[in-house]
Amino acid sequence: MLNENAIMVNIKRGRESLGLEPSEMADRLGVELRVYKMYESGVKTPGNKMLFRIADAFGKTVDELNRD
Repeated sequence: MLNENAIMVNIKRGRESLGLEPSEMADRLGVELRVYKMYESGVKTPGNKMLFRIADAFGKTVDELNRD
């Protein structure tokens, strides 16, 4: 089961830990900035493929993104 709040928080933390702006992270993931911002704000939860891409970008697992 996905913990959408944890995913939202961990996506933002991960980006900030890399010192990237939202636009830079969106470029790395190959998504539009507005879509990436929806992931960070919790308006939209990334699908499975995108969760794996995000986790890989941060050097983490999807399970780690899903934890509080």
